[in-house]
Amino acid sequence: MGMSVGNGWMMSVKASNVEQTWRVSLRQQWRALVLLLLAGVILWSLAWQVRVPITVDIGGGYADPFVVKYVSPINTNGSQPDYRWAEAYSAIQLPGVGAGSGTIELQLAAPGSKSLPLPVQAYINGAPVGTLNVSATMSSYQLTVPFYPLLWGGDGVGSGDLRLVLQAPASRHAGISQPVAFQASAATLTWGGLVIPAPFQLLWLAISLLLVYALLRRLGLNVRWAAYGGLGFIIATALLLIFLRLALTIYTAQLVVVLLITHLALWLAVWLAGLAFRRAGLVISPGLGMMLAALFVAGFALKLGGLFHPLSTVIDADFHLARIREVAQDFWRYYSPPGLALAVMPQTDWKTQVIIPYSPFFYMFARPLTWLPGPLNLKVYIVSAFLDAIRVYPIAFIALRFGWSERAAAYAALIAAFTPATFLLQQWGNWPTNFSLIFALLFLAMLVGYWPRLDRRALIWLTLVLTFVFLSYTVTAVFLGLTVLGLALLGWVGERLQRVPPPATLGFAAPASSLRPTIGLAYTKTVVVLLGATLLATLLFYGQYLIVLITQTIPDIIRTAGSNGSLKPTTMSWPDYFAISAQTMINYSLWPIYLLGLMGLGVYIVHEKGSAANFSKALLLSTVLVGFLFVFVNYYVDMAVKQFWWALPILALTGGWLLDLIGSWRETTGAGAKQLIGRLLPPLICASFVLDSLTLWAERLFFHNR
Repeated sequence: MGMSVGNGWMMSVKASNVEQTWRVSLRQQWRALVLLLLAGVILWSLAWQVRVPITVDIGGGYADPFVVKYVSPINTNGSQPDYRWAEAYSAIQLPGVGAGSGTIELQLAAPGSKSLPLPVQAYINGAPVGTLNVSATMSSYQLTVPFYPLLWGGDGVGSGDLRLVLQAPASRHAGISQPVAFQASAATLTWGGLVIPAPFQLLWLAISLLLVYALLRRLGLNVRWAAYGGLGFIIATALLLIFLRLALTIYTAQLVVVLLITHLALWLAVWLAGLAFRRAGLVISPGLGMMLAALFVAGFALKLGGLFHPLSTVIDADFHLARIREVAQDFWRYYSPPGLALAVMPQTDWKTQVIIPYSPFFYMFARPLTWLPGPLNLKVYIVSAFLDAIRVYPIAFIALRFGWSERAAAYAALIAAFTPATFLLQQWGNWPTNFSLIFALLFLAMLVGYWPRLDRRALIWLTLVLTFVFLSYTVTAVFLGLTVLGLALLGWVGERLQRVPPPATLGFAAPASSLRPTIGLAYTKTVVVLLGATLLATLLFYGQYLIVLITQTIPDIIRTAGSNGSLKPTTMSWPDYFAISAQTMINYSLWPIYLLGLMGLGVYIVHEKGSAANFSKALLLSTVLVGFLFVFVNYYVDMAVKQFWWALPILALTGGWLLDLIGSWRETTGAGAKQLIGRLLPPLICASFVLDSLTLWAERLFFHNR
């Protein structure tokens, strides 16, 4: 009885402590949220008061969200600024600039007008503000912005938006299909006094702040650090309001949507990763779990956030979206030759158009998205960003199954999340490639997870997934097939060269004498998986192209390639080709991960001894060698730099392993240079990847996406 009373008392005390802690935490939460919202409103309101001119470059390529009834920009390539022709009734929209008094300066011209100067009537938010007499040459014109139209008038009632409407007689001009009135180059708003912040902007920013705070709390940060993160969000958005106001105010509503989707995506990613890790019997620490979740959130929010921005242009989106809709309506039209071959292989890429088995299965896999409500492009953006961001989990999984430390897994996942070049596939809209590469990585993770006990169930799953990857994209099918074959060959050779029986490998404790036959048999089973997937993919799709390839495609390629064997329209010497390849590595920020990853691969091969590392060496080396093989193939056949993207996950792995090795130097005794390098170099390299990714993403979204 005494024991029961004691236990009951202890339980009551613990319950009381939990309740008290919960109440204290709840008070801290409310206090932090109130202070954050108050700080946000104050700093954002102050940011609106800073008198930095707000400009729309009408003649540039990024004015589309801000102009109405203006034809495409015309580049003069001379001393004259770029401009657009305006129709008789045109508008310039400045969302969320606030309410106040000031001036708008316009750069206008009316060459070829029937009557000069051309009278242009101006209205701000529905209220007339004057008439401009525009001359034939590009000149500056000013309009006074009265306070009341912004606050109460017509189109911008109560919102803090400014809508400038210009109306003028239109006439026909050479080279322009519709009647136009005048040319416009730029519009600049400058406030002259107190500015009332745009109320809807404050609302969207406040909601975004709450979502950011909640996201940080979900990632495991305590109230104080989550509040610091929220304060960082406030400062960043306040600076954007000062220096890039339109880029933010046109985006705040989308930002709320991105953050809401990020919360849902985080739940799904953690659930899927937890399920996969548990099925594999792999236990990770809470710290690594939080790190991987944070990296997923960073990659997903950044990539999806950029794609959702109104200034963003996804280059190949129209082509792939059209194919998704067409395949959704009639899959069999693209299933048989010539299928998609003539659509995806224009004569400008090769010297001739040839019929190749370009797989339509990506578009079939994307078909369910057409059944869901909402714009198709936004749904594809979400799925693409999710698959891209979730790669941190299979990469960490592979690292841990190789027997590497959790720190190495975290480094590898960080490099994968912030490899600058991966942002480009999103902005290019190269969805079939990205889709297939992600599932190729998942296949490799499954192979590592099952290795070396490839039982019947494992063989079936591996064969089915490998078939899925083969059908998803033709180029990736070739890359992955050669990688699996190379893995088996390198593994066999490595096992033959090993003279000492291996200890327990990849987490499987077993006698060395019984494990060696298992591993040797595993490489044979890997080839069986490869053959089975190849047979299935051939039966399901590729087999119907065999006759076409033999009778048409191959003879046409041989005839077209000529004496030098190249299908490229422009031939070059090998030194020039390597120089251009090196420049590509620089332009697309591929060189950092290749430099780090290849150094890590070389050190790993030399550093790790014994059969325990034979499988990991074979897998890493085979993947990288296939990438380099197709660098040489690309000399003859243009592959749109896909060969550079193939090995990126593996290079992230070897780069993470190398950073972990260097980081271990800080644990050496004494205070030498080696210890200092171990402390400073890994975080500096990681920071450089993050900074390079953010810089490249901003450049491609806002300065170089047209």
